[in-house]
Amino acid sequence: MMVEVPTQLQEAGYLSNIFQRWREAGIGLSIDDFGTGYASMSYLKELNVEEIKIDRLFVKGIEEATYNYRLISNMIEFAKTNAIRICCEGVEDVHELTVLEGLAPNLIQGYLFSKPCKTEEFESAFINQGTEAYRRYAEFVRKIYQYKDKMHVVYFDAKNILRETELGLWIIRINECEQYYEMYADETMEHIMSVDRKYTPQECYAFWHNRIVENYRDYVNKNVKRMMETDKVVELEYAWMHPELGEIRVRCSGRRVEDTDGMVTLEGYHRTVSNIERAL
Repeated sequence: MMVEVPTQLQEAGYLSNIFQRWREAGIGLSIDDFGTGYASMSYLKELNVEEIKIDRLFVKGIEEATYNYRLISNMIEFAKTNAIRICCEGVEDVHELTVLEGLAPNLIQGYLFSKPCKTEEFESAFINQGTEAYRRYAEFVRKIYQYKDKMHVVYFDAKNILRETELGLWIIRINECEQYYEMYADETMEHIMSVDRKYTPQECYAFWHNRIVENYRDYVNKNVKRMMETDKVVELEYAWMHPELGEIRVRCSGRRVEDTDGMVTLEGYHRTVSNIERAL
């Protein structure tokens, strides 16, 4: 049995003891309309939920909304990493179904399949195979997938595109007065740099900066300084000593964004260009 809990639930800390007793009795906890209201990662940890249900707000038009696609993809990755079952709610057309199936949530729910119904209607349509309602529904599902297989839906798998084209994303935070530097690298950036373990932000910056080929270090430092002093995008290309490949050519582009905690914050991309085939 699974009990759905709304995201607007108050006094989660007080209720967590009650929910724990439910779990001991074999009753699971599901967060409904996840992504709206007050739900957060700390909320999930506090309640120790078994399932989250992604709200229709994020599912609607996912085949065209790149932001929603990335958001749901990250939610699914987070849920699977933490052994939480995930359900996408509010699926109403085959386009949404096609894209979501590619992301592989545990469950997909919505009016495309069925509206809420009474117990006897549910049993007739989904359980009792000898009924006319069951046969009609089976034919309906067959037609959905027949249509889906003929349909060509194009959507952006941003994470995969970045990795396949070796385009890594980074954030650098600098406090010049204290000579303090941090770098945050996404998975592709770590892959490009051949990072062999999980570094702290300070270690990550040192790993990147110390491998800039000596002849280019002043050039890179000057352009990082330019990023800090202008609101325009600054692009540079330099030689970098890869741990496995040796000296390679890389290109990066970055700009200053909103500063926090007295730190200047830069963000941009880093790409290996040594192995790019040039246009004729």
